[in-house]
This record gives sequence, C-alpha cells and structure tokens, in this order.
Amino acid sequence: MNNQDTQTEILKELSITLRELTNWVKVLGRDKVKTTLEQALDTEQKRLVYDLCDGEKSVKDIGKLTGVNVRYISEWS
Repeated sequence: MNNQDTQTEILKELSITLRELTNWVKVLGRDKVKTTLEQALDTEQKRLVYDLCDGEKSVKDIGKLTGVNVRYISEWS
C-alpha cells in the first residue's frame, strides 16, 4: 500500500468516526434542545415564526405571512 492509499484509508476512517460522533451528539443533545425550544417557543405565534425561519424569508416576509409585528420577530430571533 502506498502513501496515497494509506492517506485515503485514514480519511475514510476519520469520516466514518465523525459521522458516528455526529449521530451521538444529536442523540445526547435531543432532550436539551427539545426543552430549550419548548421554553423559548411558548406561544403559537412564536412556533409559527420559528417554523418559517428558513434562511430565505425575510423578517418582513414572515411578518406578512403570520401577522406578527416585525419588531417582535426581530426580538425573538
């Protein structure tokens, strides 16, 4: 096995390990994230605004879609 093959194998193993670690971090953090979101999104309006925050819609767009004042949306973000 030459040096490039060895490096390729190491990178593959690292990729697999990182994927496994990522999965464990998601599992271990799920309850904390759920609790945090439940506390932060304590009204139907906040949950709706959160669902619409996709990185593409502006605060103004979300305000029009939800009827929520853009000032509040900005404060919640």
